[in-house]
Amino acid sequence: MKSTRGIIAIAGAGRMGRGIALTFAYQGYRVGLIDVKERGENEFQQLKLAAFTEMESQLHLLAAANVFPKESVSSLLDQISIGSIQDQMDILQGADVLFEAVPEILEVKEKVFARLCPLFPENMLIASTTSSFSVNHLAGFVTERGRFMNTHWLNPAYLIPLVEVSPGDETSEEAL
Repeated sequence: MKSTRGIIAIAGAGRMGRGIALTFAYQGYRVGLIDVKERGENEFQQLKLAAFTEMESQLHLLAAANVFPKESVSSLLDQISIGSIQDQMDILQGADVLFEAVPEILEVKEKVFARLCPLFPENMLIASTTSSFSVNHLAGFVTERGRFMNTHWLNPAYLIPLVEVSPGDETSEEAL
């Protein structure tokens, strides 16, 4: 399946980030997962292998349930790339949306936004997937508050088609 849509960037390569990646890959988007944790090359390669193994397993389960043909699994996985924190610039370039999907630790979210905000392309939508923090509080961590919102996904993201979208006080109507 060739991508006919834009690029989705996801900061956080854990369970939620992977689920969101599958959701968008299935819809024809190219997805770039950013592993935001500092780690050595060997540890990063292990994470990457584990992530693709998990996502492939989930896609095979969906194919077995006749959600899509079994032959589509590898092309769906081809829509997804995983980069280390050092690859952030390459992943963010050309992205239409960034979903922050890091653990529910305020300091971690703040650190990720501080690192990534200077690299955001103009007009890119910025969303946190938090279920714990106020969108207005998190908006204080981003430089472009008019493009920031919360998108609370339910887990597993690729199975539950419900996403709660919460604008902040400064979120623009256009972005929403």
